[in-house]
Amino acid sequence: MRVKEKVFLGIILIGYLVLSFNYALGPLFEAPDEALHYEYVRFIADEKAFPDPYTRTWSQFPQAPLYYMLLGPILMVMPDSHFAYKYGPNTYSPYPDQDGITPPNKAWENPYFVSSPDRNLLQQNRNFLLHSRSENFPYKDDPTARATFALRIASIVLGFITLWFCYQICTLLWPRHFYRRILALSSIAFLPLFQRVSASVNNDNLSILLGTLTLYLILLQINSAWTFKRSICLGVVLGLALSTKTYAGMLAVPVGIAIVLERRSWRYVPLILFLTILFGGWWYLHNLATHGWLVANDHPQILNTSANGKNEFVLDHALKTFPDIFTNMFARFDTLLVNIWLDRLFLIGLGLGFAGTAYIAIAYLRQIVVSGWSESYWLNVRQSLVIVAFILGWFATIFYASGVQSYGTQGRYALNAMAGLAA
Repeated sequence: MRVKEKVFLGIILIGYLVLSFNYALGPLFEAPDEALHYEYVRFIADEKAFPDPYTRTWSQFPQAPLYYMLLGPILMVMPDSHFAYKYGPNTYSPYPDQDGITPPNKAWENPYFVSSPDRNLLQQNRNFLLHSRSENFPYKDDPTARATFALRIASIVLGFITLWFCYQICTLLWPRHFYRRILALSSIAFLPLFQRVSASVNNDNLSILLGTLTLYLILLQINSAWTFKRSICLGVVLGLALSTKTYAGMLAVPVGIAIVLERRSWRYVPLILFLTILFGGWWYLHNLATHGWLVANDHPQILNTSANGKNEFVLDHALKTFPDIFTNMFARFDTLLVNIWLDRLFLIGLGLGFAGTAYIAIAYLRQIVVSGWSESYWLNVRQSLVIVAFILGWFATIFYASGVQSYGTQGRYALNAMAGLAA
C-alpha cells in the first residue's frame, strides 16, 4: 500500500469515527427502534436467557439474538434500574399510536411530535421523546444514557470493521487503482445514514457487517481459489448472519451464483451448508421447540404493522411504496428531510453512479467484441454477476418488505447493499 493511500485511508476511517462519535452523543432513543434494541440487550444481560416475544406487543424480542448476545456482556457490568423506572417495559414506540398501538406510559413522549403524512416538513418537531440534561455526556446521573452510549460505541466498532472489509472488497476489484478504492470507501464512510445507524443500538449494524464480509469472502475465492478454510469461513459467516437477521437468507443468492459459476467450488457446498445450519439454524430450531414456529409471523407487532393486517405480501402496496427507499437513504433524520439540496445532490450522485456503471459495461462489451474473449474477462464477469446478485437480492428483499410491512421502505434497509453499490 502506498504512503499516499495510507494517508487517505487514515483520513477516511478517522473521519468516520469522529462523525459517528458525534452522532453517538445525541439524545436517547431517537434512532430507529433504539429503545427496543436496548431493552433486548438489557434482558439478555439481566436474565441470562432469551425473552418470550409474546410478553411485549411492541418489541424487538422476535428478532434473532446474535447482536444482543454480543452486546449483553457490556450491560452485565453496567446495571440500570433507571430504564425500567423512566421508560418501563413496552412503553416506547418509534411510531406513536400507529395502527392503534398505544404505549401505556406516555410520560416521556414528546406531545408536540407530529406523526402525519406531512412529516417531511422541516417545521415539524423531530423528537419522539422529551430529553433532560442528564443525557449529556459524561452521563453522571443517567445510567441508561451511560449504558446506551457504551452500546453505541460497540456499534461504531462494527461499522469500522464493515468499512475495513468494504475497502478489502475494493482492493480485490481494483488492485491497481487506489483512487477508485478511496472514492468508493468515501461514498460509504461519509454517508450520513450509515454514520447515524452505526452510532445507534441496532442489530442492522451486525447484519451489514456480516453481509459485507460474505461478499468479501465470495470475491476472495473468485479472485484466487475456493479452499477448505475459506469455505469454512463462508459457512460460519452465513450462519452468523442468519442468527442476526432472518432476511439474511438472501445471501444465498450471491453465494449460489458464485458456486454455479465455479465448478471447483461444488465440493465445498455440503461443508458450507452444514456450517450455515449449525451456526444459524439453532435459533430457528429453538423457536420451533419453544413456540412451535420458525419465525414469529403471528406476533402482534408484526400483524399490526403489516400492510393488510395479515402479514401477507400485497403487490400494489409494494409498487406504491418501494420507490420511497431511494428518498429515505441520504439527507434524512429518520424520514424527515434535513436539507433538500443535499438530498438532491446525493440522488444526482446515485444517478451518475448508475449511468457510469452502464457506460463502463457497454465499453467493456465493446472491447470484448473488438479484441475477442480471454480468461481475464471471465474473472470480471463472475465478479460483476456476484455483485449485481448481491445488490438485486437486497433490493428484492426490500421490495418484499415493502409489500408486507407498512414501514418497509426505511432507507436504512438499503445499507445492507452498500458494499455492492460502492463497488
